[in-house]
Amino acid sequence: MNKLCVFSTNVKTYFMTRLINEVGQGLVIYNPRVDESLPEAKAVLVRTSGTFQDDHDLLELTKQRQTNIFNPIETLKIFRSKASQYEFFEQNKFSHLPWKKISDPLKLPEWTERVVVKPNRGQGGWGVRVLEKDDLYDWWLKQKNLGDLDYLLQPFMLEHQEFRVFFCGPTRITLKRKNASSVAANFNSGGDAERSSLPAMFLPEIERLIKLSGAIYGAIDLFIKDQQLIILELNTVPGIEQLEKVSGANIIQLLLTEIVS
Repeated sequence: MNKLCVFSTNVKTYFMTRLINEVGQGLVIYNPRVDESLPEAKAVLVRTSGTFQDDHDLLELTKQRQTNIFNPIETLKIFRSKASQYEFFEQNKFSHLPWKKISDPLKLPEWTERVVVKPNRGQGGWGVRVLEKDDLYDWWLKQKNLGDLDYLLQPFMLEHQEFRVFFCGPTRITLKRKNASSVAANFNSGGDAERSSLPAMFLPEIERLIKLSGAIYGAIDLFIKDQQLIILELNTVPGIEQLEKVSGANIIQLLLTEIVS
């Protein structure tokens, strides 16, 4: 039996290149866009829930859950879209950014003088943009004509600190973004960062989120503004290139220890 089956639609990413090199034989790749039957393996690592645009991959796993799945199915269902994440944050009383599905730009909250527009399902920073209120309608009309309105609006924030807390089992690694004023500087797409730590007062809330999420590994993106913790996102398929380069940690080995040991 294979050691590990990985759900992936792109084997050329940094994560997949590192994984292939570390695991070698015993690794099998399942592409939910083209493959039909799930290969036999001791464990399944899902790397498609951020970018694959329907639930076929999760439905396939649900039907064939005779093996260990990471992250767990229920965790992936909650955190694969930003809208369901924010509903989860609200239900569990986590402080988070205001948000709104972009269905009618003429009915906007008070905070939308300047907004960040994000795809409901994150793709490593792709599609994220800042728009002035006067430009929002033209953008919305264009997207409506394309038949793609699966986006969220959030307020554009200045004068804040931005962090990413990577977790895997008991391991915690925190990065601080140096250029937090640039919305395009996603942690996974070139945003400059440094190894850091969170103020101790915020650590219990981070641990509460990790526990309630059910995730084995992931990355929590957050803001600190005016001594307040604001959760931005919990990413269950985070990129690791910047994380490894800044921290020096072997993230692939951390994951393998948790999921196939």
